[in-house]
Amino acid sequence: MYAVKPDHWVFQKDPVLNDHFGSKLLSGAIVQKPKIQCFTENGVIFEDDEEVTECDVVIMATGYTWKFPFLEEGILETEKGRINLYKCMFPPHLPHGTLAIMGFLLPYGPIFPAGELQARWVTQILAGKCKLPCKEVMLKDIEKRHESNVLRYGPVEKATVRVDIIQYCDELASQFGAKPNLFKILVTDPKLLVKIIFGPSVSYQYRLQGPHSWEGAREAIMTSMDRVVWPMTKGKPEEVRDSFFKRLIQSLLLLFLP
Repeated sequence: MYAVKPDHWVFQKDPVLNDHFGSKLLSGAIVQKPKIQCFTENGVIFEDDEEVTECDVVIMATGYTWKFPFLEEGILETEKGRINLYKCMFPPHLPHGTLAIMGFLLPYGPIFPAGELQARWVTQILAGKCKLPCKEVMLKDIEKRHESNVLRYGPVEKATVRVDIIQYCDELASQFGAKPNLFKILVTDPKLLVKIIFGPSVSYQYRLQGPHSWEGAREAIMTSMDRVVWPMTKGKPEEVRDSFFKRLIQSLLLLFLP
């Protein structure tokens, strides 16, 4: 309807949501044009167009390139379009795990929970409390992630560092013992298990166990929706849910009863 159909399938690019974009297209405030053929003194000429489109400002929103000019050549290896970083962090060919590249991700989801877990894992390695696997194991993990991403997204740039955020956070947390033991929680605290599996994914779950665990993690998980609902309704989730069902029943009765 908006003539913005992409030339790739839905999971090949980062999703962008904008409430205003559709209305701006419909009202004509935004006009889509093809690629720029050339610039002129006071405007641009688009492809398949002979007339100059006058403009005051051109914003070059073309993205950016990841480079590490401060590292010596050979520190960060690339091979066959693949960036060799174990768990998107550690160069596997270095003799010691003393260099970690953090935040070098294209996640489906928020990057900050992953960034926190990366920092916690690196701290444990530098403190000598956990170790990286051998080079062969790390390269095998890198190749597996890259091949899986190529199958999913196509041979796109930076396919190696694309991650699903919940799965990736679980991977990182399992490296230093912070991933919650769901079987143990099933036996000892089934209500908490229901919240972890069916509730919103919150970083508190990675503070239930492992280094630097937090006594308030369980309560924070159980009450996470309270903090989401309160700013908008000043009420508890149960009250909002009950009110919704009450209104739904009233609407159905008005609809079907004479």
